[in-house]
Amino acid sequence: MKTFQLQHNKKVVRIFLELVRELNRMSVTPIVYGSLGLALFLGERGRVNDIDIILSNANFRNHWNDIYEFLTNQMRYVIDPEHKQEFIGRDIPISFITVDNIRKLVAVNMRQLKKITQNGATYYNLSLSQHLAIYTNGLLNKFRRQKRGKDDREKIRYVRQYVAKKNGGDR
Repeated sequence: MKTFQLQHNKKVVRIFLELVRELNRMSVTPIVYGSLGLALFLGERGRVNDIDIILSNANFRNHWNDIYEFLTNQMRYVIDPEHKQEFIGRDIPISFITVDNIRKLVAVNMRQLKKITQNGATYYNLSLSQHLAIYTNGLLNKFRRQKRGKDDREKIRYVRQYVAKKNGGDR
């Protein structure tokens, strides 16, 4: 099981980096969050479910057609008919949200984000406290709580343990 999970997570990261390199060619530097963002921040921990990307409102508006074309033509994804900003394919869903929409869950200040370059792909990742806020605030939503509550609570518990250990709480 652990080997399968590790292989799955590596596949998700490969697809993410392929997408980010293309976004970079469009002069877009995305923000990663969700299970992938947390895994990239903390290292391997748990199964990465999908790829969640935050784009600035301007990048979303100016590049959405190009992103759509790349995902559907080059990466062979299809748009999720129930969610206009989500794509399905290669066993790994990809979803996009704008900075304005994510701010309903957490404050995002671009100057405070860590810029990362990995295998020729440049992206930002949220801070640990921002990841924690997204999962904590997400549980306030009844649909999210019913659909992903157990996973979200597990991630919240893990982040809190990580922070406590890092701050010397588990000596």
